[in-house]
Amino acid sequence: MGVRHYNPDDNVLIAMGITVKEFAKGSFIKASWSEDDFVTEQGHHGSIIRAKVPNAIVEVTCTLMQGSPSNEELSNARNSDYRDGAGAAAGSIVDTNGTTSLSAPTTYVKKMPDLGLGSEVEAVEWTFIFAGVGDAVIGTNRLV
Repeated sequence: MGVRHYNPDDNVLIAMGITVKEFAKGSFIKASWSEDDFVTEQGHHGSIIRAKVPNAIVEVTCTLMQGSPSNEELSNARNSDYRDGAGAAAGSIVDTNGTTSLSAPTTYVKKMPDLGLGSEVEAVEWTFIFAGVGDAVIGTNRLV
């Protein structure tokens, strides 16, 4: 029995065609599906039915260091998209040392992050919509 090796540096986030860099400490990428996969109903006499819910929208949040150059790149892409709708592009999340993967043909900024300036460095939290997500794998890591 081996030990699985996880390295946070092996996680790659591409949003709006931009490879995002310099994540903050802690949990720095989170993906949340917008809907349940199925809804279940029970009839008056006890019969049960489930219905598949089309669920191709994933909200992805990432936390960057305040000094990350990706903040400016994402701001510019968001501003372009907001102005003329031309900033949306493909995106993905991949663990290059494992099997975790998620991709979408269209990604865009949900809203500009909050701006926090003060005597201490603050993290910047970006939220993206990944639209058209197909199969996604919440995977594992290689054995060492």
